[in-house]
Amino acid sequence: MNDPHIENPIPDDEWACPLCGNKDDFWIEHVYDCGDPGCEKNHAQDIVVCFKCKKSWSLQAIIKMWVKKKNMVKCPCCKGTGWVEGPKEEKDGLNK
Repeated sequence: MNDPHIENPIPDDEWACPLCGNKDDFWIEHVYDCGDPGCEKNHAQDIVVCFKCKKSWSLQAIIKMWVKKKNMVKCPCCKGTGWVEGPKEEKDGLNK
């Protein structure tokens, strides 16, 4: 069985709805797919709900969007337990 827990790299001050940018009016509904209703870890399938635009996503989807937007990659030094800025995108053969 895959571990249902997920590391959340998003800093508290960068939490925002990926659709409308709302930073204040959202909720995380814990799914507890690990089987322990007392578990305080983040779960990949926890549901993030934005009350402003009435949309929801899994925590895993929110993290993937944030990682892509911020150009983050798993840290090669710590065997993927942390995140670092990814390589810069090349434009016309030059790093900008």
